[in-house]
This record gives sequence, structure tokens and C-alpha cells, in this order.
Amino acid sequence: MQTETQLGFKVRPHTWEEIREIFLPKYHDHQHWFLILSAHAAPLLTKIEEKYYQGEKNADLTVAITFHRGMAYAIVAARKRHMFNYQLGSLLRQFTLTKISDKEILRRDFIVSTPLDFVNDAADLLPKLLGDPPGNDLAMGN
Repeated sequence: MQTETQLGFKVRPHTWEEIREIFLPKYHDHQHWFLILSAHAAPLLTKIEEKYYQGEKNADLTVAITFHRGMAYAIVAARKRHMFNYQLGSLLRQFTLTKISDKEILRRDFIVSTPLDFVNDAADLLPKLLGDPPGNDLAMGN
């Protein structure tokens, strides 16, 4: 079932099973950055898309929006070949209150950016997405 937003965007709701079918192969290929971003981090996601995933590269940026306990979250898979760890790190430092090294980013399966009050709620999304908790998730607050 496809629907249209008030602004005219066409959207199609997905079940968690469908979301897993889309995201799990990207997770297992280790060629994508995975981010869980609250609505507060929308400017970060916008900048990532504008700077690194325009035109044909946009096909390598996958975003699913969900609502959990009253907060909107974006689940993002971004192909690493278009945005390197130092570029992601720079944007994280500019748009969030985190201070993470570029080397530390390489060691993480997930980057979670949300206000501290919502970190646990955001972490609840990971088992829904993967079926099992990831090995090295990273939570950080805005």
C-alpha cells in the first residue's frame, strides 16, 4: 500500500520483516555505515545526503523512518565508499555533541545519535532491525 504525504511525497509503509530484508544484507557486507538517528539529528542526515550522496550516489543511501515511544528515528545505511570515516567523524562532531575519533568510528557497528534521555529507546530498535543485538553498538547523545 502506497500513500502520499501532505507535501506530496509518495511513501510505502514496511513491516519490520521487510526492513530487515532491506538492511541485513547491507549490514553483513560491512560496506555500509549504520546510523540510528533521532529527529534531533535530522540536520546531520540532511548534510550527509547533500554532501556525499547526490545524484547516482543517492542509491547507496538507504533510510527508513520509524516511530518508537513518541520519537521519530531514521535508520540509515550509507555506503562507505562515498563517505570515509574521517568525513563521517567530522560531521558527527559538527552536528552532535560527541567527540569521537575517526579511528573509533571504524571499530563500531552502529552509531546512535539521540538525546541522552532517548539512548535506551534508540537501542531498542537494534534487535528489531537485526533480529539479534549487534556486537559493537555505539550510543551517543546530542
